[in-house]
Amino acid sequence: GSYCGKMKDIEVNLSKFGVRSVVVGAEKGSYLAQKVGGTRNVVIPYRMVESVDDIIIIKDFKTDDVDE
Repeated sequence: GSYCGKMKDIEVNLSKFGVRSVVVGAEKGSYLAQKVGGTRNVVIPYRMVESVDDIIIIKDFKTDDVDE
């Protein structure tokens, strides 16, 4: 995984008591910023998250793997 930026928000599924996605502010020059271009806040499906602690580590991906 790669450092991408700071977590800005989280979306939960209350009926299933689980996390649906996280919103990350893409830092300039980061792996995520290179993948998504000028987008600032990126919604990342929780299935792509590898680890959560002080930072969030996501799985590497190709831009064509991501739904718009």
